[in-house]
Formats: sequence, C-alpha cells, structure tokens
Amino acid sequence: MRRHSLVVFVPEEIEINRLPVGNISIPVIAASREGDGFVTSVSVSAFGRTCEATTASPLTALHLRPEEVRAGLDRGDLETTNLISEHGAFQPLELDVHGIPMDDGTGSFATIEVRAIVSGREAMEIIRVPLQVTSLPNVPGWYGGDGHVHTVWSPDVVLLPISQRARHARDNGFGFIIIADHEDGIGRKWGMSGGYCDQCRAAEDEYGLPVLPGVEIAVANGGHCLAYHMKETAGTVPSNRGFDSRRLLAQIDGHNRPLSYGIAAHPYERREKWTDWSVRNLAGLEIINRSRRARPEAVSKWFELLNRGLARTLKTGSFTVGLANSDCHNLQEPGGRGFTWIRPGQREYARETATSGPLTRESVWSAIRSGRAVASGSKDLGFFTLNGAGIGETVTAYPGSTLALALEHHPSAGRRCRKITVFSGDGRQTVLTPGRPGMPLRLETRCPRSSTFYLAKFDFTGHRRHRDSEVWTNPVFVRVAG
Repeated sequence: MRRHSLVVFVPEEIEINRLPVGNISIPVIAASREGDGFVTSVSVSAFGRTCEATTASPLTALHLRPEEVRAGLDRGDLETTNLISEHGAFQPLELDVHGIPMDDGTGSFATIEVRAIVSGREAMEIIRVPLQVTSLPNVPGWYGGDGHVHTVWSPDVVLLPISQRARHARDNGFGFIIIADHEDGIGRKWGMSGGYCDQCRAAEDEYGLPVLPGVEIAVANGGHCLAYHMKETAGTVPSNRGFDSRRLLAQIDGHNRPLSYGIAAHPYERREKWTDWSVRNLAGLEIINRSRRARPEAVSKWFELLNRGLARTLKTGSFTVGLANSDCHNLQEPGGRGFTWIRPGQREYARETATSGPLTRESVWSAIRSGRAVASGSKDLGFFTLNGAGIGETVTAYPGSTLALALEHHPSAGRRCRKITVFSGDGRQTVLTPGRPGMPLRLETRCPRSSTFYLAKFDFTGHRRHRDSEVWTNPVFVRVAG
C-alpha cells in the first residue's frame, strides 16, 4: 500500500472551548502528488469513537509540494484554492462525543485516516492531530469573538458556508462572529434577497448569536480594508481595487453614515501591505492577524497613530482601535489565532454592575468602534481600569496626582499569565509579575504633566511552547487638567 502518493491536509490542532462537548468537526482535504485516482474512505477517531465516510471523490495529480499547498490554504491563496477545488477532495467529518466525560485541560489526539486508489494502487495516509479542551474565560460583561472570518463566499475558500462558521462559534462559546468575505465573491449579492446579508441573518437566527456581515475590500494603492457596520439593504459595497485608501474610507464612512467604518486588515502582510498611513479616518487596525502574537511593526504603527490622534481623542473620544482576528480561510477555525474580546455598553467595570444580557449586533459594532476591546492571540483575556475608567475611556487628572491601575488576567483553561507590561504613551514600560487569575493587581504611578494614554500587554503560555501568546488592551486616556 502506497502512502507517499497521497497527501492529506487537516487542521494543525483542534481546540474545543466549551463544555460539555457534543460533536467535533474536522475538515479534511485529500490530494494526490503524482497520479490520478479517487478517495474511497475518510475516518476520524478520538476518545474511543470513530466516524467514517465512504466516498468516490476523484483526485488528479497536484504537482505541488505539500508545504506550499498548506501555506496557500491557510492564507487564502486563490491559485492554491482553485487547484484543490479542481484536483483534490474535500470531506468534512463530524465525530459524536456526547456523553464522554471531559474536563477543562483534557488533551488527546484525533486520528484521521484517508484511503484512496491512486494510479490503480491502494494508498493510505494517517495523521494524528492534537486535541485540547480549554474553556474560554467567563467574565461577566465580556464577550469574545472573531471579526475576520471567511466562508465559501470568498473565492479562496473551499466549501465552508456561513452557517458552519456560525455553528462553530456557538458550539465554542463565542459571543459573536463577523463574516468578512472578499468583495469580489459578494458583488451585487450583498443586500439581495437570499444573498450575503440574508445568509448572515439566517445563521444568526439559527444559532442564537450575532452573525454580522462585514466585507474585506482590496485597496487600489495597497492593502486590504475591513468594512464594518455597512448598510445591509444596500445593493452593493465598494468594489475591490476601485478606490485608493482615502476614497475607499470615504466610501465606507458614507455607506451607512454615521455608523459604518473601516479597519486596516493585516497591514504588514507582505503581499498586501497597507501603504497610506496619512489617512485620518481609519477606525482601527489588526495588530494580530492569523497569529498568537502581535506584529512588532503593527504595534509600533499603532502607538504612532494613537499619539498622533491624541488631541482629537481628548475632544471626541475617537481613536485608532487595535484588534486581533484569525482571518481564517480553509483549515483554520475561527478564533484559533486571533480573537477579540469586547465590553459593550458598560462604562462601569465593577463586576457587581456588569451585565451579561443578550448581545446585539449594534452593541458589537459600537464596542469595537469605541475601543472597548481587547486583542487576544489565543482567547485569553486581560484588562485594566485606571482611576475607575475602563478600556477605551478617558479620565481627567492633575499633574502629580495618583493614577491607580487595577489589572486582571483571565487565562483559558490550562493556561497561565507569566508577565504583564504596562505601557504609557511615551513608550515607558512597567513590568509586573501576575498574581492569581481574576485577582486585581494594583499599580500606582504619578500623573505626568501632559496628556497621555496607558495600555497593557499580557503574556500567556500553555502546555506547549508554540502556544505562547499575547493579549493587548486598548488604551485608557488621561486628560491632564490645568
């Protein structure tokens, strides 16, 4: 039996974020390296149970190295996706694990076996994928989600409908999910009956959490922009590469004025780098995209934009928001590497006044726009208050007076916070050793002579070193009186 003629692509790991666990969904893509044939069966086994699907899906030779294919699938490369659609086979599997006792931190492996006939001979490939049960932090008033998720509406995605993404979000304890497919896959179906926005609404009704329609638009002079809170009854949205960054942001702002806004997606992606930082109406940028850590260049630019816009922030409250999103395309699941926590509609951060009622679409859009958000690489949560003001808010203080910070960290199950760093607007850093999860860590500092801001970075670690991740809060601003 030949093994090297068959290549199989599955997620690098499977993470389950809510107990009890019902079903485990695993997308499987099979391809042939050098011959034609067909897949005969695909199975997955875990926790003593097996799910098998028999099939006769055709395969034709791909003539690409497996590492090239995986990289293309992960980043949503259109050429790779077209090759897989034409030459490979896609088989989603769902393993029923109802009734199996699992605890937070439970670790195991899922074994995927694919059998095929290639060039007239039997071929088989077996892959073991790490599987981890790790519940999300449960902090009243905070909701986690992913603001950059692709589906089959994007030309570079294989057979993943909006409903499947929404189901994953619900089953894993998300508070919301934003579908942000590429504009060239949506076109004139944005607001039409049964179109893109209608499918988001239908998935929301079916799975009981906000499923919001966004769109990713290519900028004519470089970069991609996420358009948020667009008018859902409009016929279209601004087209790919139809506008430079200034005109595109103006088009987005006018689409559902005064609610719609634009976010720079993966601004330091080598292939689609954002080029025009002189624009004044950019609402935010992804400092974490398809990663567990922020890109240093993105953080540096973010600090620059926060300082440049400080006077405006103190007048209007508006600032450039830092976000974390997965930008998941094919094998990656929503929130796996990039997750945003929001705190909607609450100016008081004390737990006894926090609300945990139903989340609405409007509150999600508003919380992101106003910066009541935390950018997380791996679903951990960290936040702070400053003189009682929460993230995204402004406090007034006198020079030399005491600024009292209270910082909290809440790791996902089986993880821990190993370091907290507090940054001021001038780049100064204070490094702290975390205490127990959920217990406020106090820090006092003197108010400077000029207005500034403070934000925090939390470093988390897990069972495996490659799971090290960062959490970046948005700022609390300090208006210095006198």
